Amino acid sequence: MNLHHHGTVLAIVCLFLGLSFAGAAYGESGDGYSKPGDFVTLLGREKVQRDLALAAGQAATAGEISERFRADLRAYYADLKKPKAGAEPGSAEDIMAAANKRISALLSRDQMNRLIQISWQIRDGEALFDEDLAGVLGMTGRQKDRLSKAGEKNQAERRALMDKMKGLRFRTEEARQEYMAPGKATANKRLLAVLSPPQRVLFAVLKGKPLER
Repeated sequence: MNLHHHGTVLAIVCLFLGLSFAGAAYGESGDGYSKPGDFVTLLGREKVQRDLALAAGQAATAGEISERFRADLRAYYADLKKPKAGAEPGSAEDIMAAANKRISALLSRDQMNRLIQISWQIRDGEALFDEDLAGVLGMTGRQKDRLSKAGEKNQAERRALMDKMKGLRFRTEEARQEYMAPGKATANKRLLAVLSPPQRVLFAVLKGKPLER
């Protein structure tokens, strides 16, 4: 695959994906409100803010977006427990979409593009479920079918692992994550296996510079 114009490819796909905000799936630990690759989660991390070179005002607004997102989500789930007398409440996906829209308005185009790259890095194989990214990578219908089956297998294995962990006690969250790490690595490898070697190279290019750990 000729990657001579990969910078142009990245600009095009990021500009397009900047308005699509496909939902992230669980990889590393989330925060109880959102998943680790979600924009609202990432933007709350200091190392991500440093990478994006957020101005002080932007960082403060990012915190406000995060707090509003969590407040809206708490209200949504509390409302679900109440007897329904009127219109159905919006979905959790609607709340996430609203937060993403605020984030898009807050960040510059370059910052938004970089946030998308970081999200792809965190989600890795799970990002392949994004239709827009799959299109840029040139995934075939057969590859998408394989990806769907791999995702179903991953979900089944995750459910089995979570059931097993119900009887276990961990001293720290780090210990819990370490216990889950082999399963996560296997699941991610299974998803990435649907890509051809050239597609893997392109995906690595699109993810950009690794986020500083």
